[in-house]
Amino acid sequence: LSLHDALPILSEYLPDTSIGLRVLGDFLANPVNAFFLQRLKVRFAEEDLTGHDEEAFALDGLQTWQLQFELCERLRPWVESEWEGEALPARIDQQLSRLRGEGRLPLAAFGAFSARELSKPLSELLGRYREALEHWSEAEEGQRELAHEHAGVQLEDWLGGLRRNAEGQWASVQLVSGKLHEGRGYKWHSLVRPWVRHLGLQLCGTPVRSLLVSQTGTLELPPLAAEVARGHMNTLIDAWLEGLRRPLPVAGKAAFGWLSGGDDEEKAAR
Repeated sequence: LSLHDALPILSEYLPDTSIGLRVLGDFLANPVNAFFLQRLKVRFAEEDLTGHDEEAFALDGLQTWQLQFELCERLRPWVESEWEGEALPARIDQQLSRLRGEGRLPLAAFGAFSARELSKPLSELLGRYREALEHWSEAEEGQRELAHEHAGVQLEDWLGGLRRNAEGQWASVQLVSGKLHEGRGYKWHSLVRPWVRHLGLQLCGTPVRSLLVSQTGTLELPPLAAEVARGHMNTLIDAWLEGLRRPLPVAGKAAFGWLSGGDDEEKAAR
């Protein structure tokens, strides 16, 4: 008898109000955490491994990701509406100086090194993002409404930021501050939330592709037939309802690692 089988199963649960795509995306990314947070209303605090009185001499991987995400979000409006390619390095330096002034970077030479590491991928990343925006040059005003019902669950959301190219095709061009590729494959666990949004876009009336512009390249999710997207969304909602009754024994990163191993059990276990 496994630990999962020994856990009690809670009663069926239906939310009193509609849910948005973020609820399903968070569940798919981390089913156990979603069970505790969405059903039991329990939030686990993240452990701070660095004492408040300790001076950091370098940024760890999580801090680097967080700061690059913040830099991209600060620069994205300028890239979208006021772009000047020659001014990009100065704009990046300006935002790095802001982080330094906020005390977000290590001191002295350690801070200069961290700033260089943070900025390394940004010029190329933001340049490719701008190129994608120029190809998909016509921005749609407003947002599209998503309204979907399955198994008693009302899924409602508003999805914006769509763009159209010269051929009349629609796309959602998204700036991803991190990496989506790993070796010859993909970091699948980083794609679950964009995938849920992609499914939602297909249920808003017009086929839409999703372009994810990341540090390691641009990944395209092609349009899906509405019937196919609806089937995937219904399957996800069914899994979410099951995941609200007990924590599912699945962790996204480990699950994708297992699937990538195929029939090779030793490779899958690694």
